[in-house]
Amino acid sequence: PIKKILLKWAYRRADKLVAVSRNTRAEVLRVVPDLEIEVINHGVDYEKFQVSSYKFQDVGNLKPYILSVGALKKRKGYEYSLRAFSEVAARFPNLKYVIVGQGPEREALQLLTTHYSLLTRIIFFDKVEEDYLIELYHNAELFILLSQDVGWDIEGFGLVFLEAAACGLPVIATAKTGAADAVRDGYNGLLVPAADSAQAAQAMTKILSAPELKNLFSENSLELARAMSWGKAADA
Repeated sequence: PIKKILLKWAYRRADKLVAVSRNTRAEVLRVVPDLEIEVINHGVDYEKFQVSSYKFQDVGNLKPYILSVGALKKRKGYEYSLRAFSEVAARFPNLKYVIVGQGPEREALQLLTTHYSLLTRIIFFDKVEEDYLIELYHNAELFILLSQDVGWDIEGFGLVFLEAAACGLPVIATAKTGAADAVRDGYNGLLVPAADSAQAAQAMTKILSAPELKNLFSENSLELARAMSWGKAADA
């Protein structure tokens, strides 16, 4: 209660209030509804993600795969993306799922992998160097992260969605979270309801089974990332 009082005091006396996403703004307004808050999204270093070294042969050996990048915790929704992958695995028998991240949910997620009998098709990387991560982005079929708001632990924006877009990946994310500011539904990817593995599986199938749509989303992702550079964010 004391912290809330102090935060309200600080918010009301600020000369300018800025949020990184519409979702973040909405969460603040739930507590202090009479504020004026401007939304300025994060940007992405577009040029950095255009450089793919092709020096990591093991990345090529993983193909084809879908990719997630983010801490292994409840808010990232991995339990739903794993379930969604298990639903499409039979239709795409060579497809793998690569997850890059560390966190407290690692053991639980590995148990889910065993439960779905997908031990050889779901690959976890705890931490990778930046060049390797860019290589993983460039070789993936699509990017998926089903973030969800868990109490006051919210997805503020989701920079990884822009990183994936800068590498030309179609993106699947959840609606009504900060990710919705980093993904354009029907333009460079698809937004699905939070905690809905069935819808996520349908989105994956829609993209993976339609090369023309996949290519269109890929081209649009590059366009979106160029439009959301750090230079554009600074100008805002």
